[in-house]
Amino acid sequence: MDELPPTSLIDNPTQPTGPRNSWTCKDLDAMQADPDIALMVTSHCHPRKPVIARYFGDGMLEVECKHCHAFITRIAIAHDDIAELNPKLELRCGDPDCKDPVEDHDLIFRCKLHLKAGLFLAYHNKLAVLMCCKCKQLVYELNVKEASVQA
Repeated sequence: MDELPPTSLIDNPTQPTGPRNSWTCKDLDAMQADPDIALMVTSHCHPRKPVIARYFGDGMLEVECKHCHAFITRIAIAHDDIAELNPKLELRCGDPDCKDPVEDHDLIFRCKLHLKAGLFLAYHNKLAVLMCCKCKQLVYELNVKEASVQA
């Protein structure tokens, strides 16, 4: 079954304060009613259903509904994880003559056992945790950016 068990869902989303209208730890912590329970990020159109998570080279994790592909949110990723993921984007392109900036490529997170299955996305202890919706295997953990730095 690919439905999320009862957990803490985002009931009253805050206005994102991060870059490009993304959520940071500050935003997600404010929405978390109980810090001991993970906060699940799901769509309003299909609550408790899996999502698709795409990482872009600008440090954003874009989340959309797996069922209807509606945009859900962007989550700002911490600098250390950006440094780890951006080289994977360049490898994924596969075109040795590619002149496009890394920000124009994306990396879609998938479970190796269930490539077409969506993911569950939870926020807990400053981490965005991606799990397979079929087997609940951990797919990836990303550190969420602490807060937006205003220039």
